[in-house]
Amino acid sequence: GVPFSVVAAPNVSKDGQPIRFLVNLEQAAPIQLSLFSLTGEKVAELAAQGSAGANVLTWDLTNTLEQKVASGLYPYILRAGDARQSGKVAVIH
Repeated sequence: GVPFSVVAAPNVSKDGQPIRFLVNLEQAAPIQLSLFSLTGEKVAELAAQGSAGANVLTWDLTNTLEQKVASGLYPYILRAGDARQSGKVAVIH
């Protein structure tokens, strides 16, 4: 896999503030971000062709139907090439 690091900023979104995922890649690779509900349903998915260095994916707090998501905790999996990292972000309205 492609070595990378990811940071969600802010990790807690208040009042509809989008969450930015800062992805640092050692080499170019496709990036895929999947966000889930606590019951395991896929809530949203973002994808981009990442380049070496800093990349940003921005989640606007909408689901796959482009509706605003409810307050809660959202686990995510970010894949870059064959590598993956997981984490959680919170949304508070």
